[in-house]
Amino acid sequence: MRWPLDHVFHSADFRFNEIRRLPGFGSDHFPLLVDLQLEGDPKKASDGLAKAPADAAWAEEKLKAEGVNADQVP
Repeated sequence: MRWPLDHVFHSADFRFNEIRRLPGFGSDHFPLLVDLQLEGDPKKASDGLAKAPADAAWAEEKLKAEGVNADQVP
């Protein structure tokens, strides 16, 4: 018995054109080739995701624990 296990997710900024399953390579997953087209203005600035205060505090703790400066993180 088989069912579609592999998926591709994309944002609404892209239009789906085509998906093809490529030949297997010995894995229990199939390689997928997906053709997406960027819609709208690609130069439009993205605001990104809003960070939760708890996530920001966790990230700061990790930076301090690893001795990493925030300027070193992209």
